[in-house]
Amino acid sequence: MTSADVTPPDEHLAEVALDETTQQEEIIEPDETSGPDETAVLDSDLGEDSAPVASSSPEEVTVTDSPIWFRKEAFIVPEFDSAEYVNDLRRYVPLETLRTELDSHLNGLNHELVELINKDYTEFVNLSTKLVDIDGAVVRMRAPLVELKNKLGAAREYIASAVEAIGSGLAKRQEAASVRGVLELMLDTAHVVAKVEKLLSELRGATCGVEAKAHLLERIASEVNRLKFYIARGQGLPFVEGMMPRIKGAEEELSALLQQVLREALDKEDQVVAKHCLLAYAAMDRAGAAEDIVRE
Repeated sequence: MTSADVTPPDEHLAEVALDETTQQEEIIEPDETSGPDETAVLDSDLGEDSAPVASSSPEEVTVTDSPIWFRKEAFIVPEFDSAEYVNDLRRYVPLETLRTELDSHLNGLNHELVELINKDYTEFVNLSTKLVDIDGAVVRMRAPLVELKNKLGAAREYIASAVEAIGSGLAKRQEAASVRGVLELMLDTAHVVAKVEKLLSELRGATCGVEAKAHLLERIASEVNRLKFYIARGQGLPFVEGMMPRIKGAEEELSALLQQVLREALDKEDQVVAKHCLLAYAAMDRAGAAEDIVRE
């Protein structure tokens, strides 16, 4: 098969469209000598309860098969674009042919619409006879509905006031909890400072051995570490700032005592005492000071 025997797809579609157009143009002309429309209905033959039939176009709608290129389902797609639809078809279908098909499709839709209207027209007309005393029913329902509306409005106002009261109570409770937390922090800080000062006072007058002193120093160092935690939480509080001179004095005295005991333990090579001193330095976060003493 040569290339000349192969027909391009677009040209083939155009030939099919032209053939269908030629077939559609062979329309049988109506007989002008024919009598009046046989489907006409005299008004005298209709009863009072009969439903009037909505008339369609004077011309009879002719139902014909659509060509293969005319896709009716494309019109119901939500993304349908008329311009794009016409541009796609005009490449192989003449615009006059496309117009003829669209007119035929429109006439068919109008015919279906008339049939749908006539189908339920009798029930639609009789509906007005079934709606009796509508105004009276509306009046009877108005009073209960107004009463229900007033009750719902009162309930809504009550709920709104209750929600507001609960919100106010929660805010006060949160504020009280915050104040309580500050008070507990101040009490704990004061208690720990007093405890550290008391232990340092006992240590100054103690006559126990070096190991007991080292153990007591480790205990005091853990209390100082706890005190630093309270200081970090209460930063900015006037009470904590007022306690800072006492806290710094206790830390300096503790550092001096630790330095003295650690040097003595190193001189005697007492590992137990040195261990307690190093743990005390670690609790105070002053490992660098202990390293300097060890290097001396």
